[in-house]
Parts: sequence; structure tokens; C-alpha cells
Amino acid sequence: SDRIHFRLDFTRLFRDWEKGVDYESKYLFNTPEDHLTITGSGVWFNKLRHSVSMIVKKRERRSEYYLLDTRLTLPMGRVELNLDLKNILNESYEEIPGVEMPGFHIMSGCVIHISR
Repeated sequence: SDRIHFRLDFTRLFRDWEKGVDYESKYLFNTPEDHLTITGSGVWFNKLRHSVSMIVKKRERRSEYYLLDTRLTLPMGRVELNLDLKNILNESYEEIPGVEMPGFHIMSGCVIHISR
């Protein structure tokens, strides 16, 4: 039968350190303060798997951004075909300061299950 599942994850980072104090990582202060992920997944027609994820991130002194991704997976015996639509909203954002992440893009792939 067709099934639908939902998942909600939230992370809040509480920091009480100060910039300029002897820390080793320059990326430490780029860690998101708030990170919310909402995922829905389902199986359609007893075979086709589909998932949708909405991610909201807020970093210190930056605007929050929203990422919407989806994945379709079609199992066919020992082979699975995958199609991913990433950053569907074509959001402009940086995970590492100064390095812009890709806008909307499509990825596809194939998984082959081998048993001994």
C-alpha cells in the first residue's frame, strides 16, 4: 500500500564565545544558529519512492535561506534509478564564506545491488 511519512528536525546553536578569542577554526562562526529541516517521503504504486525536503538555515549576521529538494527513486530488481532536483527555488547562499553554492540543478544516478 502507499505510505507517507513526515519528519521534522530543528537545531538551535547557543553560543557564548567571542570572536577574536584564540579559536582555531575560522568556520566556527559560520555554523548555522538555526537549522530546520522538514521532510516528507512516500511510496507510490508500491514501487516509486519520492521524498521532498525543505531546509531553512539562519547564520549570524546573514539572512535566512530556504532550500527545497526532491528525489525520485525507482527500484527495478537489483538496480535503482535516482533523479534529484536540488535547490528548486534557485536560492543563492554560501555554506563556506565566499563560496557560492549551486543554484537549481539536477542530478541522476544508478545504484546496483550486488550480493555474494
